[in-house]
Amino acid sequence: MASRSRHAGATGAPTLRAFAENRCRGLLAKARARLALAQADPSPGPVHDLRVKARRLQYGLDCFWTALDRGTAQRYRRSTKAILKAARPLREIDVAVELALEAAGSEGAVLRSLGGRRSGAVARFWKKMRRERVLALNRPSALDAAFATVPELPPGAISSIRPAGKRKRPAWAPDGSVGSNARAVLPDMAARFLEHARRAMSAGTGAEDLHDLRLAAKRLRYSLNLFQPAYGAELGPLIATLGGLQRRLGVLSDCVATQALVMRHVAPEHGRERFAEWLRRREAAGRLAAARFWDERMTPDAGWEWVETLRRPLAEFGTGPEEADPARAHRPEG
Repeated sequence: MASRSRHAGATGAPTLRAFAENRCRGLLAKARARLALAQADPSPGPVHDLRVKARRLQYGLDCFWTALDRGTAQRYRRSTKAILKAARPLREIDVAVELALEAAGSEGAVLRSLGGRRSGAVARFWKKMRRERVLALNRPSALDAAFATVPELPPGAISSIRPAGKRKRPAWAPDGSVGSNARAVLPDMAARFLEHARRAMSAGTGAEDLHDLRLAAKRLRYSLNLFQPAYGAELGPLIATLGGLQRRLGVLSDCVATQALVMRHVAPEHGRERFAEWLRRREAAGRLAAARFWDERMTPDAGWEWVETLRRPLAEFGTGPEEADPARAHRPEG
């Protein structure tokens, strides 16, 4: 009976606690696989893939924080934080190189300056990874005995962890069904994002506000990815729209970060100013592309449809008593 209460509710639908643990196990396995690949080949692609999988695991832990064993979540989150922090300088160089190549291939001196820094950045990356004991994630024992098995940490490390910063974590009911939890949290999460996007995509919005919107789009997209099994294919268009917006806003962030990088590390005689001007033009074009994409996707009905979709998880995941409420099907005015 104890086992059933942990993994399924009274209706037989999976509990949020069991669902969260299963999803995080999957994210951990993918992060460990990418860590092994990056160790074997620290070229830009594998390093970027490692960052993506580490960030997805980090967000999964943050999202399900109140439904997971606290000590386990803290330990794994510390490792993801160390990966992201160590990899960031290396990724910034790789992005700058990609943009320099995109600049009509004319930034040869810039490329040489950045390329000369990458080998040192790779060495510093692995030095930080070893120091933070992140490579413990790659031990086969890290996934044994389910999610509760964790890599060893230095004494006192847990007390210094602040997993989600000042962001409010979702208020889950861990022993409730996945569907009832999703209905209670995700529609409001989407509505708040849509309001954020309406403000941020207005004319004259600064780069910092658009950067914040990109992060908000990423958090909502990751949340929907985590819950996609509970909705099926219906979430596909929402996730695709968020991903498209995030990618377009990412161009702006990459241009801003690369401008700062080349000003620090590329000499003026190596074409720094010419490349910086190209980056400013690329940023302006990216801003227009992001606004055009959002206007095309967000028709007057789109926001309402997002929220309504998130109110309808699949029946086998449990939906709670509100499913039959006819008022839920009534479209609000305006």
